[in-house]
Amino acid sequence: MAGRTIFVGGLAEQTTIEALRAMLSQFGAIEDARLFRRSASPDDRGFAYVTFHSSDAAMHARRLLNGVEFQGARLRVDYAR
Repeated sequence: MAGRTIFVGGLAEQTTIEALRAMLSQFGAIEDARLFRRSASPDDRGFAYVTFHSSDAAMHARRLLNGVEFQGARLRVDYAR
């Protein structure tokens, strides 16, 4: 059985946690979302960990968003390790 937390990588510099939550909420209720930046460099892509209330929501988000362009950046979405 898949988990409820997904990793979202490749986020554009301008992506905010609010924009990410708004986009991901179409898949189900979000329990927690955290956005990280590796450095202050504008070329650096951010990443996030998002926990849904259900594993089905996480599964659908992973399946439908991996490789999709969001705010000018191609997302990498997988289950969190």
